[in-house]
Amino acid sequence: MAQIADRIAWAVETLDIQPNDHVLEIGCGHGVAVDLICQSLIDGRITAIDRSEKMIEAAQKRNKTHIAAGKAIFQATTLEKADFKDGMFNKIFAINLSLFWIEPAVISAIVKQYIVHGFTVREVLFKETEPIESACVIAMVS
Repeated sequence: MAQIADRIAWAVETLDIQPNDHVLEIGCGHGVAVDLICQSLIDGRITAIDRSEKMIEAAQKRNKTHIAAGKAIFQATTLEKADFKDGMFNKIFAINLSLFWIEPAVISAIVKQYIVHGFTVREVLFKETEPIESACVIAMVS
């Protein structure tokens, strides 16, 4: 089994996934975080999006058992164009997604419409990970 990048392992650990969480990952890449998250889900689900069809195909291949179990859904789309038919999430995350620092106001507005009852930033964490430092903004449901 391939080694999991420090930043991905830390992000999933920080999310503190509960069995009934409804999670959105923005920019899922190869689906490594999805695989880790699904291991903790029972009644919950993760929806993962990525603008790259190639990445979505790789993520679906990696997570085919989670898809079959109804725990993972993948969409090849951007956040701005995504259609989340079944609605709300109680946890949303992205790893190394440039949109969060290039257009934070736009992304924040889109994310807010999919968080249950809005959110309030509770904590900002930093961790030394390879190859660069990682940051985590924890926003809790109000």
